[in-house]
Amino acid sequence: SSRGSMDVVQFTELVAPQPFLQNLLTFPLNKDLGEAGCLFQSALVLCNLLADSSCVLNEHVGNTNTSIVEVGSGTGVLAIAAALLGCTITVTDLPHVMPQIQDNINSNLDPLPDAKGRVTCLPLSWGNSEHSAAIGKVDLILCSDCLYRDETHLLLLQTLKELSHPKTLIVVALEIRRFPVEQMFFDLADEDFTNEAMAVPFQEDDAVKVFLLRPK
Repeated sequence: SSRGSMDVVQFTELVAPQPFLQNLLTFPLNKDLGEAGCLFQSALVLCNLLADSSCVLNEHVGNTNTSIVEVGSGTGVLAIAAALLGCTITVTDLPHVMPQIQDNINSNLDPLPDAKGRVTCLPLSWGNSEHSAAIGKVDLILCSDCLYRDETHLLLLQTLKELSHPKTLIVVALEIRRFPVEQMFFDLADEDFTNEAMAVPFQEDDAVKVFLLRPK
């Protein structure tokens, strides 16, 4: 007898970062969204840094007066972790990516309405000043694996400037894949931001680099 065809759904499975209660997370792998449909290690590193009481980022956790935005979120995993830690966060990406983020927020946070209530989803196309104005100036900007396309660097920097006040902290996490491309972003950023490399203590392979940018 012939078996009927079965739809195969791919998932990314990973050991959950500290803020998550489950031992294992499953996020649908959405190939139609390209990079935005994938989980990247740099986002998980930032999840754990937010939860690390010895890290400068932890100062923002649980502080209801701190405004936080994640740019280029993709899956929403970092914003979900931040909400579980007590942060109030605005999660952003291109408009066509937002339904995926909302779905992942629903599936992870529907049982936890307090945490879910701390997350706001808004579209943010880099270089779109109207999108930036709808968010306003924020205290902390999280940015993981957003530098892989050099043609977006100037647009991202414009958006970072529009979201920043003089004391804003911008956290940029990435895996170095094409060093000249990623270095180009930091060369451009040098005009408006200071840049400090941050040690990431718990990595075995030191694959993810984290940089702290602050307005000059």
